Amino acid sequence: RELLDFSRKRQAPGRRGDYRYSDTGFVVLGLLAERLYGGQFHEIVARELFAPLGMEDSYYPGRSAPLRGPARPLAPLRLGGAELSEAASLSADWAGGGAAATLGDFQRLATALGEGRVVSRDPLRLMAEPRNRFERGVHYGLGLMRLRFGEFFPLLSG
Repeated sequence: RELLDFSRKRQAPGRRGDYRYSDTGFVVLGLLAERLYGGQFHEIVARELFAPLGMEDSYYPGRSAPLRGPARPLAPLRLGGAELSEAASLSADWAGGGAAATLGDFQRLATALGEGRVVSRDPLRLMAEPRNRFERGVHYGLGLMRLRFGEFFPLLSG
């Protein structure tokens, strides 16, 4: 709710091409999920997404545990001289991100997303359509990012 208050005061909706990244929409979705499904967001994600997709190693550090066994240690994350993988928040937390998963679990999610088992195809197309450019090669849609490798380096095109 603090993020929503901050956004109302300091972030006006932009025009197409006037890009500023914010997790505000994800926070609103998280609040809606809690209201509609009941319970805390990380519990809802585990029950409605992780379990049905077989994502047994996924969890929210500091909030939950994986469906199977103990949590695996997070990969090291360094910013400057500080190691941040054990920090209480990596700034992308709660409904705005912060889930930890193995590559296998991310593959399960990506496959299910592409097959329309998480979000149906029409909304997925809308989410994936690049609307704003963050920087050369990095384009954002509505919740999904598209990397255009040819913009990073011409020989990576295609």
